[in-house]
Amino acid sequence: TPGGGQPVRTLLFARDRRLWVALDGGGLVGLAERSTNVFTAADGLAVQRPLVLAEDADGAIWSGYTDGSACRVAAGRVTRFTAAEGLTGQGACWVASDTTGQLWFAKSGRSGVWREGRFVSLLTVPERTAQLTAAKAGGVWVSAGGRVFRFAEGGQPEPLATLATERPSVEPRSVFEDRAGAV
Repeated sequence: TPGGGQPVRTLLFARDRRLWVALDGGGLVGLAERSTNVFTAADGLAVQRPLVLAEDADGAIWSGYTDGSACRVAAGRVTRFTAAEGLTGQGACWVASDTTGQLWFAKSGRSGVWREGRFVSLLTVPERTAQLTAAKAGGVWVSAGGRVFRFAEGGQPEPLATLATERPSVEPRSVFEDRAGAV
């Protein structure tokens, strides 16, 4: 198998009909009908566990990692991004693409977009971790701590819900919007 027995962490079905598989050891495999692409740390990927995959408007595949970095695969080449490109602070890096293909990130209580070769912060929240997913109405859904809200560039966060948990150390790890618009 392309993963060499490594557990699958996340999947993405890209617009070009390629299935991208992010593996526990940091490997990334692109499966198509007639070809397979395999990328590893030797190609520039992070060695850490991948958290999420996203595809931007240009068809580049992005992955966020537990070490706080992000990687982009475009035209068969891997580029890794860290604090030098705006991913400052501690903790994991989450990425998502909105309905226009704009790439968003969340790390260390900051959320924003990839623009002109840098991660640009647009919003800061008190929670250290946040997860993202595209919002059909534009922008992204952000899950930060127990709060869920929609945020679009140039606007204010629009609260959806506060999720109560029985233990303070428990918080949502994923956020999704279904076809009907339910989050």
